[in-house]
Amino acid sequence: MKGETLQQVTILSLQEPAWVDYDRIAGLYVQLGPTRAEELIGRAIEDLAVRLSELRDRFDGCTAPDFRELQRGTKAVTRIADQVGLIGLAMVAAHVCDCLRQQNMVALTACMSRLIRIGEQSLTAVWDVQDLSI
Repeated sequence: MKGETLQQVTILSLQEPAWVDYDRIAGLYVQLGPTRAEELIGRAIEDLAVRLSELRDRFDGCTAPDFRELQRGTKAVTRIADQVGLIGLAMVAAHVCDCLRQQNMVALTACMSRLIRIGEQSLTAVWDVQDLSI
């Protein structure tokens, strides 16, 4: 190892798919009808956007986060995301909850960043699906 030079650098991509359960979204349209399904999805998108923003604001720059409050918000994101078929977002939010329970700041920082990234991608994906149905 001593005296060796670096031969290869790997750049990690911070992008991954949104993981949307389109069957769940279609089921909402069948179960509720187009108008009510669009209203539900629209409210869910708005609510998720607000909650993700609140989570980011509460966590960013915080040296001693309120783990209970962050967990409450993250659990809400998990429920809402699951309801409208955003399974990737729900899964990442569950990971954040695990980090909060363990109070593991290193893992929490990474997972919280991932939650925000996946959240933005997921909201865009479900919004696009909603636009196609109109």
